[in-house]
Amino acid sequence: PIWIEAALPEASTSSIHAGDMASVSAPGLMGVPIAAKVVAVLPTVDPATRTRGVRLEAANREMTLVPGMTARVHFDGGAG
Repeated sequence: PIWIEAALPEASTSSIHAGDMASVSAPGLMGVPIAAKVVAVLPTVDPATRTRGVRLEAANREMTLVPGMTARVHFDGGAG
């Protein structure tokens, strides 16, 4: 598995919880999103960007996700 770190506007994180599901899209995935699970909503807010970290975990069997990649995360609960 691989961890995915997402930075969300702090107001958006109130509806996201550990155990929630999300889909992750990245250029290296060739247009096929992968499923990820929220493992933590981090307890701090970045004072410069006013974002809060959300850590997700996803299977990475094909090794298509690598550290340092950028990705888009869509949370299934409608949080955006």
